[in-house]
Amino acid sequence: MAHGLRETAPILVLFFAISQFLAYFKWTGIGEIIAIDANAITPMSPYFVMALGFLQRYRRAAGIGTLASMTIPLAFTLLVVWTLLFFAFWWLGSPLGPGAPVR
Repeated sequence: MAHGLRETAPILVLFFAISQFLAYFKWTGIGEIIAIDANAITPMSPYFVMALGFLQRYRRAAGIGTLASMTIPLAFTLLVVWTLLFFAFWWLGSPLGPGAPVR
């Protein structure tokens, strides 16, 4: 039983730290601002910890900086593609969404 608890102790400490950050984000309202900005690199992503776990399975020395540096090209590519798509819709005069005409 002690061996099993020894393996889960780091996860419990991580969950405690995450719960504190989430409580502060809820109290300040900064979570909504971060979520609305839709950044793929943010640690607020629910998949960030899971992706870090998968990355550390194959690269033991990988950390948050490694994962962030690997997702920067993806975030930049998404920024460029969505910006070009927005301008294509604007140029064609297509509505940007329900009840949101361009002109």
